[in-house]
Amino acid sequence: MQQLHSNDLILGINPGHDSSFCLLDCNGFPIYQLEEERFNREKHSNFGSIYSLEYLLDKKKISKKQIKKLVYSFELENELSNQLREHCYENVKKEFGLRVFEEIQAYCGSPMYHSPTSGFGLDTEFETLKDHLESLFPFAETFSYNHHLCHAASAFYPSPFESAAIVVIDGAGRLETITIWSASKKGIHLHKQVELPHSLGNFYWLFSNFIGLEEGQTMGLAAYGMPRYEDLLYEELVHCDQETLFRFKKPLIHWSDMYSEYAMNLIEEVFGKEARHPSDQLTQFHADVAATIQKITEECIIKIVRQAKAITKQNQLCLAGGVIQNCSANGKLVDRAIFDDIWIQPSANDGGSSLGAALVQYYKTHDLALNRWRMNSAQLGVSYSASEVRFYLDLVNITYKVSEQIENDTSKSLVQDKVIAWFQGAAEVGPRSLGGRSLLANSTAMFNKFRLNSIKSRHTWRPFAPSILKECYNAYVDSSIDSPFMIISTLVKSAKQNNVPAILHVDGTSRFQTVSYESSNKYYNLLKNYNHLAGVPLILNTSFNQNAEPIVQHPLEAIRNFLLMPIDELVIEDMIIKTKPKISASLGEALEKCKVIALLDHYFRTDRNTFILEPASSHHQLIFSRLKTLLKWLKIGYEVVLPSKIKYCDTHLIKSANIVSLFPLQDLPYIKALKKHNFSGKILVLDDRMLVNRVVLRDFVYLVERHRENILKLTCQRQTLLWCYSKEEEVILTYFQELKLDVCTFELADEDSPSEQEDKILKQVLEIKRNVFVIISSNIMSNHWKFVRKAFQCNHIPFLVWRVFN
Repeated sequence: MQQLHSNDLILGINPGHDSSFCLLDCNGFPIYQLEEERFNREKHSNFGSIYSLEYLLDKKKISKKQIKKLVYSFELENELSNQLREHCYENVKKEFGLRVFEEIQAYCGSPMYHSPTSGFGLDTEFETLKDHLESLFPFAETFSYNHHLCHAASAFYPSPFESAAIVVIDGAGRLETITIWSASKKGIHLHKQVELPHSLGNFYWLFSNFIGLEEGQTMGLAAYGMPRYEDLLYEELVHCDQETLFRFKKPLIHWSDMYSEYAMNLIEEVFGKEARHPSDQLTQFHADVAATIQKITEECIIKIVRQAKAITKQNQLCLAGGVIQNCSANGKLVDRAIFDDIWIQPSANDGGSSLGAALVQYYKTHDLALNRWRMNSAQLGVSYSASEVRFYLDLVNITYKVSEQIENDTSKSLVQDKVIAWFQGAAEVGPRSLGGRSLLANSTAMFNKFRLNSIKSRHTWRPFAPSILKECYNAYVDSSIDSPFMIISTLVKSAKQNNVPAILHVDGTSRFQTVSYESSNKYYNLLKNYNHLAGVPLILNTSFNQNAEPIVQHPLEAIRNFLLMPIDELVIEDMIIKTKPKISASLGEALEKCKVIALLDHYFRTDRNTFILEPASSHHQLIFSRLKTLLKWLKIGYEVVLPSKIKYCDTHLIKSANIVSLFPLQDLPYIKALKKHNFSGKILVLDDRMLVNRVVLRDFVYLVERHRENILKLTCQRQTLLWCYSKEEEVILTYFQELKLDVCTFELADEDSPSEQEDKILKQVLEIKRNVFVIISSNIMSNHWKFVRKAFQCNHIPFLVWRVFN
């Protein structure tokens, strides 16, 4: 095994949802921890791109030769994957019986499986990307570790403790869903685990889906309800005690959309009500369900932690895993004082497992030194210099003022009830903005809570959190546990509640972030100045992003959101922007420039040739000329290439080029020409509204080629049913037609009633004379799929499902 030298680096990789990379130096200190969603702008992004890694290599000049170890936060062995699949099948049969197992199989119409990177091996697409990484770093060894071990390492090694108990709770790793560990100088050791199909994380996810909310929204809504259904759920569906920890009484299995639908039907039967669609009105029933599952989750976590205390005999506790992002449950846990001290990984979700994987690898060959890295700040992402920011501001003609007293000027604006977008230093890791990419407001004005919910297009009942001077924390809450990462919800002292109404939830709690000078000196000084002016040491702090999008990363993303959202000021490094273009055409042009430049700056490697495909229609000419101007400003070289002439281009240039295209990638000769030349670059597709669809052409072509082999194998003598909703899916449709497969397509109109939709589907299905191969897109509505499945089953038509888009 290679030993790390002074310039050698370890690359931790989380290949599942919330994909991320962590670069660790030879002393076990992270250089960067980057979440892919901040780069590809797809929230909870799966492992389908490596833009964040390419950013490190290109912009931060990390040498590929320096990276000696690639470490994955999931075990990758295919043989192990097959054993786990069989193990999980046996678990289901053992817990629920063979009859139920076969009933589930028949209901879902295909064999059981688990998500590729969290249960039963890796799909071909991931294997391709894995091979790509290993070819990118030919000098590196490859390692992989148990997913929950990586979570445990991410919680313990950065903590302030020399020894501790560790609890990890999430949806699932491989089989494990709850694990209890102990950690010391001797390493991290597993003591107890709960395996699939039992999962507290899946329990919370399924019931959140039942009421049509995301998990974080469910947690907020719970305070508006009463746990009226606790006895019902314990009687019908779940069991929790300190010995067995957590169990399902019925197969509430969340391994794919089909199995989740089976579980959802069980939940609907228990309540005697249908699941709520996200667009439907929320009622008291939904609030009571939220309160019920929140209380059950809190009770289960407390029992799990008590068991961890009994097993490990430790006085300190570390926590990680997606369920640990439940701030309200963490607050209840702190109140119980089961452990003397608790430390929670701020990136408790899978995004933090890349850090854990790298640390597992590092401590395989290193002792737990007293001077090891301690995580005092979550700002481990990318930062931009003041000169870079000025360049981008000048590029889009935004007026700004340079301030020599940025903290003082910002605090004055906050006291005047202005909403401030605060962009400083490195981006944070994890789901919380902690003073790097934040929206800030005056905590003393109640209306700021409703104003910010409106700005972010959130439900009016959603709560907000404060940042507070660390030394003032105990004046507002009764807690001996520090809260530097806004991941513990705590009751605010009654004497203080009237002073800070904007940060209070309906139950009198709030999710504090304690700020010290050591963790963030500029943000600390802002709080100091604000305290001097407003008389309170805390401000309302929420993430700088529009609803349902990742937190902003690039300065141009910050500028674009400032222009789009009703925010009063943008404070970015030492510059203050107050003025927005008043003419709509100017605003549109500025937004267009911001979006395109940010993407080009993030994703295109300036040391490679950039080809622009000449637009065929005059409709695109204006956009095209602007695009060329932007490339010129960014000093990115380009050539104009007609798709029909691409086969005559230099092979080497085609292979290494990046491509900007105004074409929808439906020109098959063009795609084939690129594939013929082993295209390995990236392609950016711009539509006529300048909305950007980021596609790595290498992966796109491979996706289709992979389908070619599997479709021919699986659809022998089968009819193919393709659900067409978008241009991208029409591209896939073209490939199926090229394969000479029979294709049946149809759309359902939104104005159709459920019965009309079902009649349309049934009519189509009855015309199908052979078995059915169903291609399901990400846009398919769950109720539509219910109709399709019901039509197949009622008419005894066998069918097989292949999921194209995640």
